[in-house]
Amino acid sequence: MVTNLIRSTATKVGDNFNSQLNELKDSIFPRKIEELGDGFFVDNPAGNRIIFPLSMRSETAASRPMISFTIEFERDKPPSTIYFPCPGGIAFNDQGNYGTVELGALGALAGDIADVASAGSLKEAGEMIATKIKDKASVGGVKNLIIEQAMEAASGTSFAGVDVGGVAKFATKRVQNPRVNTLFESNSMRTFSFNFKLIASSAQEYQVIDAIHTLFQAAIYAQPVKGSINSLHFPPTTEVRFLFKGKENPNIPKIHKTYLTGMSSTYNSSVNSWRTNGEPLEADFSLNFQEIRVLTRDDIEELRKDSPDRNKGARGNFDRIGKEVNKKVNKATEEVKALNDLGRENIANTGSAGTGNALFDNLIEFGDRFNNFLTR
Repeated sequence: MVTNLIRSTATKVGDNFNSQLNELKDSIFPRKIEELGDGFFVDNPAGNRIIFPLSMRSETAASRPMISFTIEFERDKPPSTIYFPCPGGIAFNDQGNYGTVELGALGALAGDIADVASAGSLKEAGEMIATKIKDKASVGGVKNLIIEQAMEAASGTSFAGVDVGGVAKFATKRVQNPRVNTLFESNSMRTFSFNFKLIASSAQEYQVIDAIHTLFQAAIYAQPVKGSINSLHFPPTTEVRFLFKGKENPNIPKIHKTYLTGMSSTYNSSVNSWRTNGEPLEADFSLNFQEIRVLTRDDIEELRKDSPDRNKGARGNFDRIGKEVNKKVNKATEEVKALNDLGRENIANTGSAGTGNALFDNLIEFGDRFNNFLTR
């Protein structure tokens, strides 16, 4: 038994030592980003992946904190993701909104009401009410009650331009206790801002900056619905992640799905120099994001997980409903068009004004009307 204990202890010590040695190895000899494989990236399977600066592809990317912006332009298709070194000044603002409520006399009687409500029977409740009325009907209680009711009746009234209620308060040197309590109303929508200065060390690197600007700019604007003259798709959502060694950094709070609500771009803010082909040397991007909805405590607890599911909750359910509806509408559209084409092919082959088949003729008419509806 002692031998097994020694062996078990030695194994644990050895595993712990190897783990620390591997961490030290990663710090001293960090792997290049191309050696990390797709498993390092959060957008696997990879879509349009942009990394800036280009030097980050060959330096200590495995061991340095990064930030990623994953934009889902089209459902069920690989997203586009932009990777930067993690910026400083990361700010979170969690806030609750509160108002006040005046309970007044009801607040004074809250204890009595609670006692009566907890009575075991109607008889017991009646006896309890009678007792409380009797207790409050003492000489002092009646006197105070009369004064309070008089003050309440006079409140807000005036005579000959004189505030009767104010005079009553001044004369009795009494005011009614409003019993003000804090009232929770809602939580605030969280917003986030990030600022980046991108300096192009080469013409190739400026092309990357331009591609980044194109992606962010596209993420702000709505897309017209195909075939419609007045409908717009929502802009795409963006998932902002803080990364360390290919995983979400456990040392920084996480952000839910967001919309990119604004982008400010400034070129050559600190230097008025240009490349021979007209490209600026630097670009400053200021990005503003807003989470897709007000979060609840359940959402916050989900975000604390190592790999949170950002599709949970009512919004995620509506997204899934939207996907299913789109699939069914697209399938129905294709089937109607196929039947319509089949009917027209039959007409072309027979050379007649109709197919001679009432079902086919009706399908053609329905298909024409359906197509007209889709293209309105």
